Amino acid sequence: MLTLILMRHSNASSYGISDIERHLTGPGVANASLAAAELARSGNTIEAVVHSTAVRAAETAQIVANQLGITAVSANPVLYEGATTQDYIDAAGSTGKRCVLIVAHNPEISSSASMLLAEDLRIGFLPANFVVMDFDCDSWNDVSAHSGRLTYSRLY
Repeated sequence: MLTLILMRHSNASSYGISDIERHLTGPGVANASLAAAELARSGNTIEAVVHSTAVRAAETAQIVANQLGITAVSANPVLYEGATTQDYIDAAGSTGKRCVLIVAHNPEISSSASMLLAEDLRIGFLPANFVVMDFDCDSWNDVSAHSGRLTYSRLY
């Protein structure tokens, strides 16, 4: 079984610098920390974190990784703008791990979660929201649309 956790970055500043350089706000740091605590309660052992190259995604990923003791953290530039569902699957597969957290952006993260879930759900991510999906396969190459089972979520 494989587990993919898709998470939107936490609350970020919205002014003054380029989009890719936007940092988390104070409330964004707190929200990322709360999301990390909720991920810990989900019962999943995250083995790797992959995030987009945007500062806000990197900061969110690092907060979660630090709180959960995850050392395998990497950036993937494909996840910054226009990522496809396949890009998320490939990013997870590139880690060689079975339980992977991806931190990226709307609208792609929401549409990919909806595409991967077997349930007919329209997922909308607020900052630091996430879904945990299990896939009944042993290779990321076998993950396909509508094959994921929702096992946990933070959606509010």
